[in-house]
Amino acid sequence: MGGNTKQTVSFLVGKWAPAIAYKIHEQNEILQSYFSRPVDFIRLKGVLVGSGFTDPINQIDYGDFYYNVGILDEQERAFFKAQERLAKTYIRSQQWRAAFEVWMVAKLLQNFNTPKM
Repeated sequence: MGGNTKQTVSFLVGKWAPAIAYKIHEQNEILQSYFSRPVDFIRLKGVLVGSGFTDPINQIDYGDFYYNVGILDEQERAFFKAQERLAKTYIRSQQWRAAFEVWMVAKLLQNFNTPKM
C-alpha cells in the first residue's frame, strides 16, 4: 500500500481502531523479520480516535463527577444516573442506537448546565 494510511473513527468504533492498528503494526514487524532491508507493508502512521469511547459501559459514569464539581444539582444527578443505567442496559442488549440516544439526552442536560466562561 503506497502513501500514508490513516485510520479515523469515532464513537463505539473506537474500540476496534486501536486493535486493528496494533494488528497492522504487529504483522508488519513479523513480516519484516523475513526481509534483510526495511519494508513497510502497510504504512500506518497513526490512529485517531475521535471520541475516545473504547469501553462505553465503563466510561459513562459521569453523574457523580458532574455533581461534585457543581455542574448538576441533586435532582439532575439522579436523572443523569438513571440515564446512565438505562444506557448501560441498552449497551448490554446491543441496542446501540437506543443507548446513544439515552446518553445524548444526559449529555445535553450537562451541556445546558455547564457554567459559561
